[in-house]
Amino acid sequence: MRSQAFHILAVCTGNASRSPAVERLLRAGLGPTVTVASAGTAAVVGAPIAPEMASLLGAAGCDVAAFAARRVTPEMLAHTDLVLALARDNLDHVIAQVPAIAGRAFTLTAFARSVGAAPTGDAERVPAERLRHLVAWASGSGPPAPRADDDVPNPFGHGQAAYERAFDQIRRATDLIVAGARAHGTPSG
Repeated sequence: MRSQAFHILAVCTGNASRSPAVERLLRAGLGPTVTVASAGTAAVVGAPIAPEMASLLGAAGCDVAAFAARRVTPEMLAHTDLVLALARDNLDHVIAQVPAIAGRAFTLTAFARSVGAAPTGDAERVPAERLRHLVAWASGSGPPAPRADDDVPNPFGHGQAAYERAFDQIRRATDLIVAGARAHGTPSG
């Protein structure tokens, strides 16, 4: 079994609310074999998590300290095992930067749907190994059919209710991914 860390990069536009939420929720739910970071396609470098999202993350028990927004770079993408974009335009942006990541880049909600549909009969016991299996399965089963809820709407400038809706959508998707990464199949033997 590989013990090498699995790297996830969450990408939104500003790297101030949606992608940091994915980063912090997945980081809290996955073990030490998975590293999770975030970046934005048009981030104001060094900006903190938006206060509205920080309060929701804090209430969920996530650490919101020591965060500084950053812009996504081709180097980040090239060294990532899974890219989770918060909207289809973010996904298009990262694939245009590094076309080779197309098989391991998905919208957050589309990947969560794939995880929910993936077989659980493998024997991987470590989240990093299970995630490798899930990415290969999602990539091999073809891109999920686009759905209206593939995008997590950007809450910036739309008030607290918009942040709460975005957080709820992100939380549902990250919960599915964490559950899938922690699913234990039956060892074949």
